[in-house]
Amino acid sequence: MSKLTLAWDSMAARAGKGATPPVTTPTVNPIYQTSVFTFGSLEQVDAAFDGQPGGYVYSRIHNPNHAILEAALAELEGGETAVEAASGMAAILIACLAHLTAGDRMLVTRDCYGGMQVQFLQELTRFGITIDFVDFSDLTTVAKKMEAGAKLVYLETISNPLMKLVDIRAISQLAHAQGALVVVDNT
Repeated sequence: MSKLTLAWDSMAARAGKGATPPVTTPTVNPIYQTSVFTFGSLEQVDAAFDGQPGGYVYSRIHNPNHAILEAALAELEGGETAVEAASGMAAILIACLAHLTAGDRMLVTRDCYGGMQVQFLQELTRFGITIDFVDFSDLTTVAKKMEAGAKLVYLETISNPLMKLVDIRAISQLAHAQGALVVVDNT
């Protein structure tokens, strides 16, 4: 049987692969610049696809860079764990979906970013979550809406693009008095 000969372009893309890994540990975490990972066995593949720790399938889903960042954030913030997201909108949706289920209501500042409004209306309502847009500068109305029941309140520290300010402390006090969580986008 003859040995497979790769084209120069293929060899260039794979050159150096299989070089001996360092015996020592680097003092800073390396940056993993790959989209996919190789496995030593089918059992390792199955474990990775089952979501077992340490197994990476595809960088868009999770990779060592993500794990390192999450561990660093948890350590710096004094938390048990952390979750990173590729965008602020993804992080907001993750927070909402982690705490809301069908039948829940959330209050959203009327002046929030239009792209986020679309995400709330298109994505969260599909799960049976009611979205109630409210003028957060009117604390009396916010209080009434909170008393009617809301599990989560979403606001922006300075609204985008209208640049309106919200009294975060007052809104948070109203929400917490009713047992609601507050999610703040401060980007």
